[in-house]
Amino acid sequence: MNFRILIGFLGAIGLASAQSCKNAYTQCEGINYRGPKCCQPGLYCKRLNDYYYYCEYNGK
Repeated sequence: MNFRILIGFLGAIGLASAQSCKNAYTQCEGINYRGPKCCQPGLYCKRLNDYYYYCEYNGK
């Protein structure tokens, strides 16, 4: 029983962290940027310039 609770808790942590990551075409990094620095699964943080990085689909 305790094992199931632990697995559920770990799953919830993973889901929460993925939800705080950014969606496609939203800022994810850059000078003076103070938000989440990760993108949703299937996306990566692409550099536009030193001040603006945004989440882009993998393969583009």
